[in-house]
Amino acid sequence: MVFMRFYSVWNFVSIFLLSLSVYYAFMWIANLVSFSWTYLTIMELHLTPLYYLTMLLCAGACFVADLFITGYQFNFLTTPTDFLRSVVN
Repeated sequence: MVFMRFYSVWNFVSIFLLSLSVYYAFMWIANLVSFSWTYLTIMELHLTPLYYLTMLLCAGACFVADLFITGYQFNFLTTPTDFLRSVVN
């Protein structure tokens, strides 16, 4: 989502509905099934602030790593397209 310049309804459907919703549905269904390793732990997980801090730190680390890789490629592994993009800006 960082590099997309145009968002449409299909982007939001694929990112949020198909990705995040399926993941959370799996977590809650696995929570209710007794033979799962996560039996009755999801409610406890969502009540602790440490879970939200962990999610925020993981997302932030991925974002910073992605920006670092993109910056490294733009500054040190310059392609003709990157050069033209820097000249125009």
